[in-house]
Amino acid sequence: MDEQLDRLIGKIRDWREEIEHCWWKLELAPQECRTERPVVLSAVRQDGLALAFASEELCNDWDLCAEALVRDGEALRYASDSLKGDETLVRYALGIKPKDEDPMNMDNLNGPDLSEYQNRAEEKPQQLNAMRHASLELRGNDLELLMDMLKAGWWAAEYIEPPLKEDPSFWWKIMKQDKATGWMAYVNYAPVELREDKRLVLKALEADWGSLKFAGPMLRNDRDFAMQVIGNDWRCLRATTDEFRADIEVLLIAAKQDLQALEYATGDIGKLVAEAAQPGAGSCLVGRQRLWEADEARRDQGRRVEEKTEEELAKEQLWQEWWDLLLKLTETNGRAFTLVPGATNELITEALKRNGRALAYTPPELRSTSFLDARELVVEAMRTNIGTCSGLVWRTHEKGEGEVPFEENEEPVSPKTPKTPTIAKKEKGEAKEMPKEEGSRSQSKDSRPAPQESSKDSRPESKESSKEEAAK
Repeated sequence: MDEQLDRLIGKIRDWREEIEHCWWKLELAPQECRTERPVVLSAVRQDGLALAFASEELCNDWDLCAEALVRDGEALRYASDSLKGDETLVRYALGIKPKDEDPMNMDNLNGPDLSEYQNRAEEKPQQLNAMRHASLELRGNDLELLMDMLKAGWWAAEYIEPPLKEDPSFWWKIMKQDKATGWMAYVNYAPVELREDKRLVLKALEADWGSLKFAGPMLRNDRDFAMQVIGNDWRCLRATTDEFRADIEVLLIAAKQDLQALEYATGDIGKLVAEAAQPGAGSCLVGRQRLWEADEARRDQGRRVEEKTEEELAKEQLWQEWWDLLLKLTETNGRAFTLVPGATNELITEALKRNGRALAYTPPELRSTSFLDARELVVEAMRTNIGTCSGLVWRTHEKGEGEVPFEENEEPVSPKTPKTPTIAKKEKGEAKEMPKEEGSRSQSKDSRPAPQESSKDSRPESKESSKEEAAK
């Protein structure tokens, strides 16, 4: 018996030495080694996953599990059920800074120093996916832990459980805590019932317009809500349904903010936008031009035309809606006139009455005299932008040096514009005829000293004398 006992002790001693160098040999070691705390502790300090081969009693040891979790968060899978609900251990596993507590462990003076665990947990990479091994009670009730977890990574919202998962105020706090990524946790992992909440969806839209794609089906089909969010940001049009992107009123709200919104139109309106944007798309435009010419001929000549079919009436109504949309957009953005197809004299004039700047975006062929008098276009555009001239004479209140003040009935002459010799002669002649009481200007001009004639006459005499001396 003694020899067998000595052999067993020798084998256990050998296993201890081997486990101290190779932790994975704990799996092959006898049960006696798995129940010894020092042996398991040496293996866990090499790799936290060695906790998987420890006995059930040691898996319920708080200090031993802490040693494993600060090294590998996945070791939480092998901890006991009671320890899986411990918030501090779960924070160690996730790699999240524990909440404020006494690192010296004053409650248990004989226990380990918690500051070492905290430092190790913060140094190791975060393992938020270890949250799936935590208890359901902790994943559904610990608000502070879940908010810290989502702050570190929004995608960890996958592991949240009821009742917090079904609480609207919880998701509101998440989006308020992190505006950059909180909305992604909400739209991806919140229940469908909460994604029908207008208040929460509007909060998500403040961060990103694309969150409208993840709203509940009933809310996405709500026309009033779609018009509200598109009024706040036209880019929400891209996330709405095809039905709303073919709605004239919805398109008008979006296009008033940016004409680019028309690119996302669908249905028949989308086809019209595509044809108007392409220079070579003329088949549909020519057809519309002919319709307008037929209408003008009917009004001018007063002749009856055959009744139109339902298809033609529907097409004409569509074009009328398209025209009304462009005219309303022209009021705020003259560039909308670039999408005008088959315009007539009356329609161009109506557009210029609403916004004269639309003239700058009118195609050259529409401004030609063969189609419409260009002068009328310019006059109409100027009238809407500038208005009529007041007729008042502009005058400067400050006079420069050397300027003579002018009378009320006399028009001021700008000193910067040079006077031609003819104008100067006329002014001198008029100055001589002016009476003395009104001729303040003429007196100042006549009072100037006359040029000396002797200096002019002396020059030619000196030249003649020099010639005579040279001849002699």
